[in-house]
Order: sequence, then structure tokens, then C-alpha cells
Amino acid sequence: MQYVERQSEVRSRLGIPETPSSLLDRWRSFVEDCEDGYGWDYSEYSSELRVRDQLGALLDAPELSAFPEHAELARRVGAVDERLRALFLTERTTDVQQPWWRAGILKKAAPGYAEYCRKVFSAPVESADLTAGRSNQHDVLEP
Repeated sequence: MQYVERQSEVRSRLGIPETPSSLLDRWRSFVEDCEDGYGWDYSEYSSELRVRDQLGALLDAPELSAFPEHAELARRVGAVDERLRALFLTERTTDVQQPWWRAGILKKAAPGYAEYCRKVFSAPVESADLTAGRSNQHDVLEP
């Protein structure tokens, strides 16, 4: 059986409708948003981590581990993972019993995220004004 067929079976069993490529694109986009300064609150952040949960479930599937394509997926996910790890505080986590991507706390994010992390985790998250320096696509263009 080919990798695509096998991982399709695994995704079906795990209830993951998206392809690994689509999940990886969403993960990369999420991390890019975090690099720019995550702009939403903690509950939204937590919800968006589901894409990494799904990738983790696929990467952990033993029936896929022998395929070279699976090793390549793991390599690509790992490269994006490293970008996110660099954005986390080193001295604080939410809970060590969670996967690292859920336990990490961003160093800098929108005020709602930052305030929540300061209150709940005593984490020194920098509150960022994420509108400063960004262009607004609705701005009127000069003639």
C-alpha cells in the first residue's frame, strides 16, 4: 500500500479530514502570525493549536513511520516547530503534562493574550500593539 492511501486511512480513523499538506500550510501560517505578534486572545490561540494536535496525531501513527514521505513530513513540521519554540518564554510554561506546543507561552502577543497569561500563569508576556506599523488594506490610496 502506498503512503497516500495509508495516511488517508489513518486520517479517516483519527477524524482528520485535511491532508498533511493542508495541515502543514495552516501550521506554517499560524506560526507566521505568532512571529508577527499573535493578535487574538488566549482562547483563540489555544483553539488554533488544534492543527498541531492533528499533525502530532499523524506523526505519531505507527503505521506511517516506515514511509520516507512520512519522515519528510516530520522534517517539515519540525522546521516550523522550531520557529514557534523560538517565540516562547523560557522560564514559564502552562503545564508540563501537555505537548510542548500547548505548554509554551508566547513572549509577545496582543493585550488579551498577554493579560490572561500574566494573571493565570504569572508569565511576563509583553503586550504588543499589533496595529502599529501595519498597513490597513482599507486605507485610501493616494492618487
